Amino acid sequence: MYDKNLTYLKDNHSVIYEAITAGRISWEETSAVVVMSRNEEPVMVYKDRDREVYLNSKYNPTVEAQKYLEDIKDMPEQSILTMFGFANGSFLREALKISNNTVKVMVYEPSVEVFMQAINSIDLSEILEDTRVTIAVEGINVEQFNISFCNNLRAQNKNTCKHIRLPKYVDLFPKENEKYADMLTTAYNKLQMTQNTFVQLGQLICKNNILNMRYLPGSRSGEDFIDSFPADLPAIVVSAGPSLAKNKHLLKEAKGKALIVVVDTAINHILDMGVEPDMIVTMDHGKHLKYFKGHDLSNIPFVIIPDSNNEALKIAKPKEVIFTAAESRLWTNIMREHDTDLKPLDIGGSVATAAIATLIKWKFKRIILMGQDLAFSGNVMHIGEDSKKYDFTTGNYLYVKGINGEDIVTRLDYHSYLKWIERHAFDNPQVEIIDATEGGALIQHTRIMDLRAALDKYCTQEFDIRNIINNVPRIMLEDGQQYIMDKLNKVKSNIKKMRMRFSEGALDSHRGSVMLSRGDFNVKELKKINSNMQRVDDLFLNAEERELLTKICAKADNAFEEDMYQSDADDIKESIRMYSKCEEYYSSLADACVKLGEFIEECLMEMEGQGC
Repeated sequence: MYDKNLTYLKDNHSVIYEAITAGRISWEETSAVVVMSRNEEPVMVYKDRDREVYLNSKYNPTVEAQKYLEDIKDMPEQSILTMFGFANGSFLREALKISNNTVKVMVYEPSVEVFMQAINSIDLSEILEDTRVTIAVEGINVEQFNISFCNNLRAQNKNTCKHIRLPKYVDLFPKENEKYADMLTTAYNKLQMTQNTFVQLGQLICKNNILNMRYLPGSRSGEDFIDSFPADLPAIVVSAGPSLAKNKHLLKEAKGKALIVVVDTAINHILDMGVEPDMIVTMDHGKHLKYFKGHDLSNIPFVIIPDSNNEALKIAKPKEVIFTAAESRLWTNIMREHDTDLKPLDIGGSVATAAIATLIKWKFKRIILMGQDLAFSGNVMHIGEDSKKYDFTTGNYLYVKGINGEDIVTRLDYHSYLKWIERHAFDNPQVEIIDATEGGALIQHTRIMDLRAALDKYCTQEFDIRNIINNVPRIMLEDGQQYIMDKLNKVKSNIKKMRMRFSEGALDSHRGSVMLSRGDFNVKELKKINSNMQRVDDLFLNAEERELLTKICAKADNAFEEDMYQSDADDIKESIRMYSKCEEYYSSLADACVKLGEFIEECLMEMEGQGC
């Protein structure tokens, strides 16, 4: 039984398989046992101190599971079901049988003893071979639950997910239950923050994407930096947490012995000490311009994404720009036309997490964090910040464990960054992340070390870092400006045609809605309308401008996606509803084409003013 289960684990749950076969799992075999129920099904029994707790029915575990899962039968397509508890696997097995085959199922088992006993004693092949399933076990791969849920949670399914806790589990594992709830909350908060950002600032993000194309000629692609740095060269990420004041003076000793990467909010604090960083990272679309004033930044390489604040770059005037990631096909296609690439990258929502993600992608083996507090020090969030009055009783704050074991306050967004670093530290065991922050929140899966010790141990060898950077080829050195202008003119022509198609789609949708509302069931005409709408949809889905347009009309896009898997039982009412939704969405996309055209015109005017 064990060998059979292990085979399926190897194919579909490799992290668990590797932990088991490498002997990295420590578990008490007598803490959980399997007995037989009245109907001869295996039942999991957990021994909690002086009592034995049955995690399944003693009589018929399958029937128990079926009754317990009654309300998941009607889960819409692409939904997510999460379960706190694995027990004997019967609940998960029944969930897979009765749910739609597009529903993802994610299980967090808080007891390694329960899971290992199940692997040893019960045939779980039906579960383990199902690709819809993610299994996370405390002490083995609990972070996988968080990663999978965050990666699969979307606007279209956030209101249709279901989260269940198996019988007895909350009482037996209260701390793990809190962790389960925390992982769910973190994922929902992250999605909501992303949606809010696009709704409020989607137009600005799109504008930056267009105006930052000015920096493509002579720039470098982050993909070309992979494997470019020596394996024994460490990287230091300098953030602007309050604790940076404690050890920033030591940074001079690391110059030339580590790649010093400074986030935008810490630039002036580092340059004031006479230390020039090797790279500055700025990712925020609306980063405050004060951070880019006070020093000449033009000779320091800037690591950016297309979303980065164009106004800040105009102030900094960097001569060297490295694009580390992109999420639109337009940018990806441009890079590929110039013999490089620019892939999406999970940058985590903050400039520090973006720096860490970039360094992991570049295959650094050791990353040292400074000033990565991710929590308040008194009433201060950043170095040099005057004490402010924060109301920590509101829902925007919560307590986390500090690096010294104390309870400290952080914000919800900083908590999501903390969880991001923990997930990536766990998911990249080949990278040693050293937390030399000397204060702030405890970051799991990192190694705590004061900066003095880290410098003495790891920053001992001299490197010509500037030469390493210069050896990575630039792109678009010849006729780059003209290429970008030609590309933008082509996009302008494309979106002009797309605007016409979206307007036609809105009219067709309106016509279909009116016809059905009047009871006019002209099937031939409705089929023609649907066919026209399908052509508009296909045009949009294949357009390289798609991601930029959806950012501009993010509010309409979110509303459309959230409504996608909701339905009315009455087919006619459902069709009318969908026609109306499509009309609204097509109209928003048509307006977005106009706005995107305005951004292109602005960029072309600026480039023509450069004497291209």
